[in-house]
Amino acid sequence: MDIFEAINSRRSVRKYKNTEISKANLEQILNAACMAPSSKNTQPWYFVAVRDESEKSYILGIMQQVAAQMK
Repeated sequence: MDIFEAINSRRSVRKYKNTEISKANLEQILNAACMAPSSKNTQPWYFVAVRDESEKSYILGIMQQVAAQMK
């Protein structure tokens, strides 16, 4: 795929399926994310992969509180 094909075929996903991603696919996605370029190679990102529904709800609650405080 050349750059123009990639640009022309891009899309935004706004609906997601409620299916679990396999461990192998998740690891591949996280490895690709780690390879993304960053300014001056500072790599300022952190990734957290959560599979447990109760932990997801807990983190969502925290993030909603943080977002509310930022307004």
